[in-house]
Amino acid sequence: MQLENRRVSSVVKIILVLSLFIMLSCDKEKLIEKKDNTPSTINKFNSKKLNTITFQTQWLHQAQFAGFYVAKQKGFYSNYGLNVQIEMGGPENPSPVALQNNKAQFVSMFLTSALREINDGHQIVNIAQISQKSSLLLVAKKSSGILKINDINGKRVGLWINDFKEPSITFLNKNRIKAEIVPISWTVNVLTNDVVDIMNMMVYNEYDVLINTGIDPKELTIFPLADNGVNIPEDGIYCRKEFYQNNKDMCHDFAEATMDGWIYALNHEEETLAIVLDYLRAAHLPANIPHQKWMLTKLREAVLAKPEQFGKLSEQDYSFSASMLIGNKVITKQVPYAEFVGYEATK
Repeated sequence: MQLENRRVSSVVKIILVLSLFIMLSCDKEKLIEKKDNTPSTINKFNSKKLNTITFQTQWLHQAQFAGFYVAKQKGFYSNYGLNVQIEMGGPENPSPVALQNNKAQFVSMFLTSALREINDGHQIVNIAQISQKSSLLLVAKKSSGILKINDINGKRVGLWINDFKEPSITFLNKNRIKAEIVPISWTVNVLTNDVVDIMNMMVYNEYDVLINTGIDPKELTIFPLADNGVNIPEDGIYCRKEFYQNNKDMCHDFAEATMDGWIYALNHEEETLAIVLDYLRAAHLPANIPHQKWMLTKLREAVLAKPEQFGKLSEQDYSFSASMLIGNKVITKQVPYAEFVGYEATK
């Protein structure tokens, strides 16, 4: 019966996602107003005992992780028998390390980061794929002389010092760019003050920060990786392979509840932003409502980019991404798709 409930839940979820995608394409206002196409509750499991697990974000609290916050706040996790503790990641607390040290059972991670972890000998499994397209950009001021890709040759390229830089390196290698790589933190000041000529950014985060410094977008040259041959989807949910093998039902339930959280979040913008701001304030982080709203809007595009595979990484996207990283010498090996994802065994 429980397995049958899960199958029904998956079918319902597909219908909801397709409805959400159609509404997004037709009328954004309806997307916010329409609430009856999103479940307020999920089939409750007959268990009074909740399993306590820890999930860690890959970055500081922000709307990038709205689906997780909503799933916890609205009781979606508890309806699946889970008591989820959400911990904040970031530069001082990277999610791959938390996973390796067993400080978290589940983490969010870029696909490129996960492939690098596999390459380094860490056995992990993708149990859900949130992002279905790349949100990464390389951005330059036109005054730097960068108007097309080849103009990056010989320039100073600012790349993040952490494990989010692999897609940008792949872009540079793919286009045979010879440039000075400058390790940078996450401030856009290095671009505004001409410390670098071009830098990587997320369209939902740093790019919005940049244009809010007063720079006119017309003064910028933008290279979306998704439009330039490096469309590697980013955020996914991962756990250690050993944990997955011993807790397949729990992994399935965490993934399902999280994606239910995302469906609700994308249908209830104002409520979701209020929940996100609560997390920001609790962590004593700047709570900028317009910026978080921009972030949620741009994330909606990435989450719903391929509604037919909502919540899952396709074999085609996996093979493309792994081959791209191997071909550009970012990693040297991969594992078969069936070993990388945890979907088939939980159907």
